[in-house]
Amino acid sequence: ARGAAAKGGGDDEPDGDRAAALSASLQAYAEAARFRRLARRALRTVGLTFSEWRVLGATCALATRKGDACNHAEVARELSLGESSVLEAMRSLTRRDWVSHDVGEWQLGFRVIPTENGQARLTLANGAVLASSNDGGRASFVRRLFAGGR
Repeated sequence: ARGAAAKGGGDDEPDGDRAAALSASLQAYAEAARFRRLARRALRTVGLTFSEWRVLGATCALATRKGDACNHAEVARELSLGESSVLEAMRSLTRRDWVSHDVGEWQLGFRVIPTENGQARLTLANGAVLASSNDGGRASFVRRLFAGGR
């Protein structure tokens, strides 16, 4: 099998399509990493971490879509994160009065809703992130991200 792979006949060597797909994936990963670095820097100026920004954004989006409060499990699913990661960010957001919690009607879990302060902070944060990425050709990546494109 080693000889076949060395001559280009093995399963280990990607064909042209797979190599192009891998190259595109690596480029997208590098672009996302650059975005995350820029976003972290911008978010520090408005008092949010990257995780808090994502959790606050998902909470606002869910509350808008549902027309009602959401819960931690829904936010975790929305972000593909563990509930413990969401809980940590929610604690910080709650301390700052950017989200509010209450017990659900059937007391099955906490309902969470963004406060007016939280919505204003998210708007400020989104503006900072967009402004930070308008140079170096990164704006198209950010526009796709904010438009929901992946």
